[in-house]
Amino acid sequence: MPQQPVVTFGEPEGYDESARPRPFGVRVRGRTVAVAACVVLGLGLIGGAVTGAG
Repeated sequence: MPQQPVVTFGEPEGYDESARPRPFGVRVRGRTVAVAACVVLGLGLIGGAVTGAG
């Protein structure tokens, strides 16, 4: 009968009693910029397709 695999969960780095967690708004700003760029590029592609089809 095969053995079940052993799964262990490691401690996340940088979260000991002397470390502070990352500030809340740091990654949100970068993600917002990425979403805005995707929206602008997507609308440009759709507009180009509509113009080319017409």
